[in-house]
Amino acid sequence: MFRAEQIVQTLNQTLNTTLKVALKPGLNSCDNVENHMRLIFESSAFNLYGDEKDVAYLALFKALLTLDSNESSILPLDQAWIEFLSGTHSTLPKTPSLQPDKKYRLCKLSAFDPDFKGELLQLANELLQGERLYNSTIDLIYLLEDQSGLLETLSAFYETLALDFNQNIPIYISSKATSSAELVTAYSTIIALEEMFVSKTPQGPVDFETHMCNLLLNEWLSREQGGIYKAIEKLGISAAIDEEALKTIEMLFKLNLNLSETARALYIHRNTLIYRIEKIQKQFGFDLRSFDDCYRLKLLLKVNTLV
Repeated sequence: MFRAEQIVQTLNQTLNTTLKVALKPGLNSCDNVENHMRLIFESSAFNLYGDEKDVAYLALFKALLTLDSNESSILPLDQAWIEFLSGTHSTLPKTPSLQPDKKYRLCKLSAFDPDFKGELLQLANELLQGERLYNSTIDLIYLLEDQSGLLETLSAFYETLALDFNQNIPIYISSKATSSAELVTAYSTIIALEEMFVSKTPQGPVDFETHMCNLLLNEWLSREQGGIYKAIEKLGISAAIDEEALKTIEMLFKLNLNLSETARALYIHRNTLIYRIEKIQKQFGFDLRSFDDCYRLKLLLKVNTLV
């Protein structure tokens, strides 16, 4: 795609214009489309077309085109985002801007039927309350604010798609990010989640926290310390757990989650142990009465050699 087409796509996306560009002499495809007025751009390479209301943007188009001769300097916004997230392009897209006091997640809707895209976009705009960063034929990526109940909202969204539209569309939810730069790490967690489910369709939204231990193990087996490790570091679990909680986790794991034996080993009352377990669950989301949760939390702490 040459640079004039890139500028036109960017203007159309951001300003809701209807500009079109065509190489000479292939002009027939643009003639008489929705009574568009013909705008002849002063160049022997291509012609520019648009609605009458878009004439005002012709000067802007010319100015952008003459900034420099680098074809890739201006990309359509969604293409700029996907190249930034995947590490292909280091230039940070300026919009949307992330607020410094909030946390965000990426949400990817993947491998859907292109014929269903219109209904999917409408429903997503109604329910997800986020910014769409990428829009391809079979993939959508949204930037969502990390709020309480986000997973429940996405679960309801998945069920609506499945029940009302008979569409089981994979939904992948990244790790948290507090800045645009951290979205690169967040996107790598989505790619890792997709690879986990490459041979099966997930039955519901797939979030990073539920699968992060398996992702960490896969990353370790590949001998790489990449996005998963960085995302887990961002959780700050190791720094937030105190010595009392560490001893409780270690003893519970050692005694096979037997509450009575653990309480005796720690020289505390059984109710005190339950209070500690509930405190850890409230703070970090892991229920130490569940072997899976206890194993996950211990593994995450082991990454930083604390237990």
